[in-house]
Amino acid sequence: MKHALLIISMLLLTACGQGGTPPGQMSERDKREYAQMQKEIGQTFIQILPSQWQSATLMLKAPEAGLDVGEVIPNIIAPGKQKEAIFPSMALINIIKEFQLKSVKHKLHWKKARFSVFRNGDEWVIDNQLYFEDR
Repeated sequence: MKHALLIISMLLLTACGQGGTPPGQMSERDKREYAQMQKEIGQTFIQILPSQWQSATLMLKAPEAGLDVGEVIPNIIAPGKQKEAIFPSMALINIIKEFQLKSVKHKLHWKKARFSVFRNGDEWVIDNQLYFEDR
């Protein structure tokens, strides 16, 4: 079953602290591609969730040395008291890696990225935020 998606905030990039090129310095094409990639992360994340889940959060943590060194660490946070363990699919890992590489290319050196998804009737809502300083 295909889910319609409502994207609340595709690209909330407030450059805080050190690092990170404001998104205004990306071309319009690059901004669209970057936003599309964030949407794809949300959509791919939704595909691995158990059907009974109404919400979940995917947290991405950049390597200590920076996005251009090492792998981003994904962490799936279950809603409420859910005990079921969920692991990233290869498709999700691949799109996260592409997102990491595109972030490095555009000097968007975020520390954490949050992708929260929740059901609103038959639709899924994706809300994401990039954090440019430790929180």
